[in-house]
Amino acid sequence: MDHHDQAVAVIVARVRRLCHEKQAFRIYGATNPTRKTSFRPDRAVDTSKLSRVLDINLYTKTAIVEPNVSMGHLVKATLTQGLLPPVVPEFPGITVGGAFSGIASDKCGFFDKIVIWIQIVLANGQIVFASRKGNADLFYGAAGSFDPNNDYVDAIQFDKSQGVIITGRLTNAPCRDIKTQRFSRAEDPWFYPMLRKCSTSALHPGKKQFQSPTTSFATTEALSGRQSQSSPTSPPPFNDFTRWATDNFMHTKTLYHQLHENGMAKDNVIQDLALPVSQAQTYMEWLDVDYAIYPLWLCPIWQSQQKCMNPHTPELVVSKNNLNGEERSDSSRELLISIGV
Repeated sequence: MDHHDQAVAVIVARVRRLCHEKQAFRIYGATNPTRKTSFRPDRAVDTSKLSRVLDINLYTKTAIVEPNVSMGHLVKATLTQGLLPPVVPEFPGITVGGAFSGIASDKCGFFDKIVIWIQIVLANGQIVFASRKGNADLFYGAAGSFDPNNDYVDAIQFDKSQGVIITGRLTNAPCRDIKTQRFSRAEDPWFYPMLRKCSTSALHPGKKQFQSPTTSFATTEALSGRQSQSSPTSPPPFNDFTRWATDNFMHTKTLYHQLHENGMAKDNVIQDLALPVSQAQTYMEWLDVDYAIYPLWLCPIWQSQQKCMNPHTPELVVSKNNLNGEERSDSSRELLISIGV
């Protein structure tokens, strides 16, 4: 923790100086923004060095991590201990801090639901800790699902009439007759084109009906970072040479950088919205008619009726949640559909 405390002390000194000078400032970290950002170096607070997994406790099954730890790094670190975060966003480059403040989601709901406490440097340089029971207003203010038989569920809609639903279960006994799939190496397929190929081959000739689902096995790390490569709308030709030659340029973190360098961030919007399931179809029909934006990423999320910005909303039935002992009401949960465009 010594290195962490030293890094935080540098940030605190910087924030205090800017506060004393009454200067507005921006925070710079290892993020993946899709919108163009601009700031002056003399009015920025650099948090990018906060990128370490500080501790993994096998007894409590908790981890202490810095905000710029990527989800890919966190998954690797926890898997070595036989653990896995309950909520893992689909891009391995998403940071823990970004998942918390951006409200990333997965089977267990939003990412903030698995966070026990956070350390915050206030605008005046004061260091505080916030949780659901202490400084709750800061905790909830800083924070921005599935069929129970499956550990993973999401979907991709290729166009108005064709899409694919992906369900997955964690297992320690993969089938020997099926090759274990990976997505991170140059020789591995990209997730999106593989799904497109599977969905097309599953169709009966001339009919909009599907045959039996396609079954694949993937490592946990590969599935957690399945969207780590490719620009789905314009992938290069797939052969051994182009896969090897373009591999380093087609990771999502690199593509985010290119998005800003070539100016495309001004003309493109990357956004996802979590809507009540009753409104999802209406929204998708509006997207199809007015914008025809495809592909769409779809993910079901179980969300408590409790409002993120108001932790004091009463709940009707209180039961014990097995995640960090939090009390919540399962009867008040609402099914949302996250739609990414």
